[in-house]
Amino acid sequence: MVPSIKTQAGVTLFIGGKPYSVASGDRSYGEIIDLMKQPDASEEAFLEVIERAARELAESLAVIGDSGVAIRADGLVTLHDKVIDNSLTRRMIQMRAEGFDLVPMARFLANLDQNPSYRARKELYTFLEVGQLPLTPDGHFLAYKIVKADYRDYHSGTYDNSIGQVCRMPRSDVDDDCNRTCSAGLHFCSLDYLQHFGGADGHVMILKINPRDVVSIPADYNNTKGRCCEYEVIAEYSDYRRDHPLPAFTGCVADFEDFEDDDAEEFPVFTVFSFGSDAQIEADLESRGESYADAVRMGERLLAAGSAIRVLIQAEESDEVVRVLTAADRNGETDAAPASYSVFYFSEDFQLEAKLYSSGRSFDDAQKDAQMLLAVGKGAIRVLIQEDQTNKVVRVMTPTDLC
Repeated sequence: MVPSIKTQAGVTLFIGGKPYSVASGDRSYGEIIDLMKQPDASEEAFLEVIERAARELAESLAVIGDSGVAIRADGLVTLHDKVIDNSLTRRMIQMRAEGFDLVPMARFLANLDQNPSYRARKELYTFLEVGQLPLTPDGHFLAYKIVKADYRDYHSGTYDNSIGQVCRMPRSDVDDDCNRTCSAGLHFCSLDYLQHFGGADGHVMILKINPRDVVSIPADYNNTKGRCCEYEVIAEYSDYRRDHPLPAFTGCVADFEDFEDDDAEEFPVFTVFSFGSDAQIEADLESRGESYADAVRMGERLLAAGSAIRVLIQAEESDEVVRVLTAADRNGETDAAPASYSVFYFSEDFQLEAKLYSSGRSFDDAQKDAQMLLAVGKGAIRVLIQEDQTNKVVRVMTPTDLC
C-alpha cells in the first residue's frame, strides 16, 4: 500500500521516498482516489496517473486558441508575453487544473486588455462573478437592462433597445468616477439589480458587451450595475416577470414611485431649485441630474442650513414640479405629510403575503425598522414601507440598500 494522507485540500502520496501532492480540483484527483481505495494498487499505477496528468498540463501551456494568451510552466498567465495577474487569470489557472476549456476566458482577457481603464481591467471579472454574468465564446459578456414599453431607455427616451440594435456613445462622455453612482453612461446590470425595478412595466433586455467598452462599476451597488459606452441588444428576457414575480400584497399599491431609485440613466432625473426669501421672484438653480431621493435630500439640507425657505423639485423630462419642500415639511408640521407608516416584510421570494412588523411609525422610524429587519437575521429579503393614510407603498428596501 502506498503511504498517503487525504485532506480537504487534496492528497499527498509518498512514492520512492518523494512526496507527490494532488489537489482536490486537479483532473487526476478522482483516479488517485480510486487507486487509494485499492489496497494492492502499485506505486507504478499511481505514478502513471500523476505523470500523465503532468504531460497533459504541459501540453496545455501553449497559446490558448487565437487569443495570444498562454499559461507558462511557472503557472503565470501571459498575454503577448506580458504577465497578467488579476482575479480572472487566477481563476483561469484553477479552471485549467480542473480540465475546462479556457478559450472564452482567454478571448475575454484579450478584449479586456484593450480597455484603457486600469480599474476596469482589474475589477470587471470580479463584477461578472458576483453578478453571475456569463462569458460568450468570443470573449464578451452578457448583462441585463430594463427599458420602457416602447423599448426606449428610461432616461432620455432616445436609445432604441429592441433586439439587434447597437447602442453607443463616446467613451469620453461616460463618467468614469465609480463614486458617482448616478451619472452619464449606458447602464447595464446583473439579475439581482433588476429587483430594484419591481414596479416597472417595461422589458428586460439581454445585452452583449465587449469588456473593452466598460467604463465604470459604481462603488455602492454591491457589484450589481455598471456603465459602458457600447452594447448590443441580443435578446429579451420575456419570462422575467413570471420567473421573478412580485409577491402579492394585500392592502397596499405595488406601483411605488419608480423615481425613488437612484439610477440616473434608468429612471427620470430631477432639478432642484430654491427660494431664499418670500420676496425672491426667480428661483436659484441648485443642481441638475439628481435622482429623486438625492433631490429630496438636497432640499432637506438646504432647508436645514437656513439657505432656503422653499425648494422645488422638477422632473427634467417634463419640466413638471413634482414636489415642493418647506421648513414645515422638514419639521413634520405640514398637513400634507403622512402621519404614520407601517412596515411589512417578505422572508422569501415566493411568499404570497407580507408579514406586518410595525405600524403607526414615523417615516424615519419605519426606515430604521426596515434596516433592522434586513440586517439582524430576521430573515427578511424585502421590506415595504406603507403610508397608513393612503395604503400606498412609498419605499421598498432590500439588503443592497444597506451597502
